[in-house]
Amino acid sequence: MLAYITSIEAYRDRLVTEGAKEGSRRECLEKWDDALKSANQALTLFRDAESKRHESDVAGANQFVLEGQTALNRRYDFSFSGDTHSDQLLG
Repeated sequence: MLAYITSIEAYRDRLVTEGAKEGSRRECLEKWDDALKSANQALTLFRDAESKRHESDVAGANQFVLEGQTALNRRYDFSFSGDTHSDQLLG
């Protein structure tokens, strides 16, 4: 998950730099910010799931994993807007 988050941050930062060179803010940055938020939320939930697993609370761990997967799915729900940069979220 950390590598995934880092790659989203790197791409978002590249768009910020390109936008600064062009003298404008790219509209798709909000979507990248949402993607980062969802990925970070998922990471927290997956870590909570691991803690529950270490406590032998399998049901609790499974619940956190499902919530983490839901957070990641939300990321893809808003990435299908047709924006030329948002479709690159999937690659």
